[in-house]
Amino acid sequence: MLSSKKIVDDYIKKIDWRVNENSNSPYSFGSLNKHIIAEVSKDYWLNEVYKDKRIIDAYKNGDMHIHDLGGLTLYCCGYSLRNIILMGVQGIPNIPTSSPAKHFDAILNQIANLVTIYQNEIMGAVAFNSFDTLLAPYIKNDNLTYEEVKQNLQNFIFSINSNSRAGAEPAFTNITFDLFPPKDLENDPALIGDKIQEFTYKECQKEMDMLNKAFYELMNEGDYNGRPFSYPIPTYNINSNFDFDNPNNDMLFEMTGKFGYPYFANFVNSDMDQSDVRSMCCRLNLDLRELRKRNGGLFGSGDSTGSIGVVTINLPRLAYKHKNNEKEFFNALKEILIIAKDSLEKKRKWLNDNIINKDMLPAFSTYVGTLKNHFSTIGIVGLNEMCENFNGNNILTEEGMEFSIKVCNFIREELINFQEETGNLYNFEATPAESTCYRLAKKDVEDFEDIIVRGGREYPYYTNSCHMPPNEVKNLKQLFDHQEKLQVLFTGGTVVHIYCDGAISGEKAKHIVKTVCKEYRTPYVSISPLNRYCEEHGYVKERVEECPICGKKLDLYQRITGYLRKVEFFNDGKKSEFKDRNQLSL
Repeated sequence: MLSSKKIVDDYIKKIDWRVNENSNSPYSFGSLNKHIIAEVSKDYWLNEVYKDKRIIDAYKNGDMHIHDLGGLTLYCCGYSLRNIILMGVQGIPNIPTSSPAKHFDAILNQIANLVTIYQNEIMGAVAFNSFDTLLAPYIKNDNLTYEEVKQNLQNFIFSINSNSRAGAEPAFTNITFDLFPPKDLENDPALIGDKIQEFTYKECQKEMDMLNKAFYELMNEGDYNGRPFSYPIPTYNINSNFDFDNPNNDMLFEMTGKFGYPYFANFVNSDMDQSDVRSMCCRLNLDLRELRKRNGGLFGSGDSTGSIGVVTINLPRLAYKHKNNEKEFFNALKEILIIAKDSLEKKRKWLNDNIINKDMLPAFSTYVGTLKNHFSTIGIVGLNEMCENFNGNNILTEEGMEFSIKVCNFIREELINFQEETGNLYNFEATPAESTCYRLAKKDVEDFEDIIVRGGREYPYYTNSCHMPPNEVKNLKQLFDHQEKLQVLFTGGTVVHIYCDGAISGEKAKHIVKTVCKEYRTPYVSISPLNRYCEEHGYVKERVEECPICGKKLDLYQRITGYLRKVEFFNDGKKSEFKDRNQLSL
């Protein structure tokens, strides 16, 4: 039975490690409230919705992790920016209705308001696609100067970085930029509100360049103290027509080299299609023998698609329990995958019956309307430690790689079977696992005294999905040669993070992104420099531990699982990973 005293005391006295579970949610009254609600919600999911002893035991024993038990809703969603442009703000009780926006400042205000509304209805990321393509016509029609565009964007960025959801957190926002109009939109008449214009999106390239340049500059400047913004997380689509030498994009790569904000989507040399973000929802159910990609990288989603929930399989635990016995291992893996599937099917049914059909998510119902195009997501953690616990060969060995590929293909085939069995969409995720990699390793160390983990026994962790051990990354060629073979097997969440010991030049960042997109099939890549700040003197570009001016110890910022946060706010497992990480000198 839940104890209100224990729940509150565990948080206030910092007894529970989950006080720092999410680095985006600071120790505060708002986070205390979120913690209380999360404990009640988790109890309800496990004992009233899932009920099944197999599911409850698998979660509590650490065989798998059920994400987002802290809220009785779905995980993430991509919202159609085109629908917002056409509809304005409507269908949400107690919120003023707005007609479709006619001006650039108005559409940005509507998006910022809706981000807050959407974020309070779901647990994970809110995603928008083709931000620059679809908003450029407003700049053209308003005949705005560069300074006016920049001022409006600055208001937008500060708005979405204010605490606007449970847990005193800013809205988790992912925005995709095209840089020039994609083929499926370029010849379409532009939309401003619900009015079709006499010009096409292709005729708004100048305005797209203006919007993108202003965004680069603002993100590169950071806030008043020079610290990076957490949101929006930008994703840039790189296709074969992308001009790496276009001076307008110089600041993009400077921003990348300094802060490492962006994800780059590789449409040059991967099997992704840029138009899928818009058309995917119309084609998802055409062939249930095919695993579809969720699109959008770590936190993005195609328009009107997303995920109802995520279950992560604890591969190292399975490998430890069935050491050197492939038959037993795969039988056990199949069993836990079926349990994960059953939990997701129960969740989907409960959400439809009790949340969607009862209009508990009015904004979702108005702008998306159905869970039919939302995936049930199954991911993995600790592929490397799985190899080590199974037969002693880590993921860098030939034997480890072969076994890893075999395991991933086995999971893919099972997910296809689940699609055929249920008629629902499944995707294979490289789970971000910000807290999962710590929770599962911590449980396993308690249960098995000689299980192999990373980071030691006090603050153990597992490597994320198929990643290399963080202390084994020697150089970029080794990293991408290794990861390419595994990353292409996933249908969501895949990204190769390049962690480096400090800011790099824009030219160097550009060269890295260009090389990766042309020579590798890796779907997404990010550069994650270690940033240093002095409370008094702001950003410090030197690779030092103390401020060169006042001598105070510097605050460190780096990407944790997709977004930039102060290392001090990482949970103990992620701090342990940070200490182990070989930060590349580029």
